[in-house]
Amino acid sequence: MRRFPARPLAIALVLATSVVALPARADAPPVTEDGAKALAAAIKDGLARWFPKPTDGGTEMRWKGEPKATPAGDHYDVALPPLTVVNDDGSTAEVASVALTVKPLEGGTHAVTAVLPDTVPLLDGGKPSATIRIGQQRFSGVWSGAYESFLSVDANYGDLSVTSDKKSGGKKGDAKNGSLTIGSVTMAGELKPDGATTWSGPGALSINNVRFLDDQKKEVMTLAGLTAEGTYTRVDLARSSAMQRLLQAHAAAGTEPPPAELIPLVQGMMGGGSFRFGLSGLSGRNPDDGSRFALAQFAARGATEDFDKPSASATMGFELSGLDIAPPVAPQGFLPDRMELQLSLAKLPTASLWQALGDYAALAQAQDLDDEDEDEDDEEAAAPDPQAEAIGNRLVGAMAAVGSELRIDKLAVNAPAASGDMTGAVRMAANTAYGAVGGATILLRGLDAAAKAMQPKPGKKADKESQDALGVIAMLQAFGQTGKDASGNEVRSYKIDLTDSGQILLNGADMSALMGGGAPTEPAPTDKKAPKKL
Repeated sequence: MRRFPARPLAIALVLATSVVALPARADAPPVTEDGAKALAAAIKDGLARWFPKPTDGGTEMRWKGEPKATPAGDHYDVALPPLTVVNDDGSTAEVASVALTVKPLEGGTHAVTAVLPDTVPLLDGGKPSATIRIGQQRFSGVWSGAYESFLSVDANYGDLSVTSDKKSGGKKGDAKNGSLTIGSVTMAGELKPDGATTWSGPGALSINNVRFLDDQKKEVMTLAGLTAEGTYTRVDLARSSAMQRLLQAHAAAGTEPPPAELIPLVQGMMGGGSFRFGLSGLSGRNPDDGSRFALAQFAARGATEDFDKPSASATMGFELSGLDIAPPVAPQGFLPDRMELQLSLAKLPTASLWQALGDYAALAQAQDLDDEDEDEDDEEAAAPDPQAEAIGNRLVGAMAAVGSELRIDKLAVNAPAASGDMTGAVRMAANTAYGAVGGATILLRGLDAAAKAMQPKPGKKADKESQDALGVIAMLQAFGQTGKDASGNEVRSYKIDLTDSGQILLNGADMSALMGGGAPTEPAPTDKKAPKKL
């Protein structure tokens, strides 16, 4: 296989849920022949809008016929037309008809079930390349015709595989002609109304038992599990639907939507939300050089609040454990086996953020960056853009006016030879030397033991990698303040402060001159200049 053929499967999943808007009624409308014709016509229109013919390359959908809808008791049986998915490199996927049931519900909503074809052949140059297979499947959801969005989803796909139909014909261990198997993919979500056009609720995705084998059935990559969970707060589905329509119209015309039209729709589309992404049991092998990696656990998380209000906040972070790389990419004992980072942003001026985003987008579109003059020399191309700088300065000024904050709530790195952690915060502030004030505290453990362990054996000279590491350790030892932790282990601490006058203090000592900065030596002029950049 020349490429990982996930795109046709993803497209098939979209096709399975492509029911489009029908006129809304307070009660559930009856199932009739006229209703079947209207449904088929609406789906045809929706497929054209969702999958327009690309104007400058990309994936093209070539339908073979039109959607068909038939009354069947309290619902409609729908058959989407077969299609050929044509990639920009000429490879294709043959997707057979997708079967739907569409049951009209009250309020212009529809209960939908979908069945994908259990096999999808992939062709390269008109010849069989690979086959996607779906062993088990179940999909159901409730679709809003008014918002063209699912309000709830419950789906499960199992025993998925992508297998090569080519003979290797090359060296053993060829990953290009291998296979991919996935034990299961599950999706669930439900939105409930909490305003006139706003909805809130959770959503989740889970993928388990992923294995990628080469043509000799040896593992190239394995993943025990992947999860993604999110909660959405005050999602304005009316804005979302309007944005989809705008993007569809411009995609069909081969143009980009003007920022003046797009940004107002994005602004206020969602009050906030939270997410958590995790994976476990990840390992891989490079068949070419035999290098390997493994990661026992990884998790990322984040949240936003009140982005539809004047002041917003956000958090983000990650943690990992059980990292192993062979051959090693760091001196022995210095590869972290556990890391954790947690950041938070507070007092964000949302109106200024949206204004800056719109201004940057409008500037990029006006300058048509993709079609810059080819004769422009490198020096001119690399010169700062005064308009972009002005946008950035306005945003920085707005953040300083309200005291926006960046906090390092936790940074922890643990390796067998040494460990450390850090906390700190920076607050944007007007009328200060650097436009911000703040501080951080860093604690490092195990430096003395690490330096001793890295010393070369008698009669031998340390290699360059070890020399560089010892130099860094020596510098950290010199600048750190020595102490003991609760267990009696040696600790070096580093308290860093950025003052409003521009001093950079390390454990109380002014380090400004050493770092090439510092407060002005002359009185500041009456008309204050823009803050210095850090």
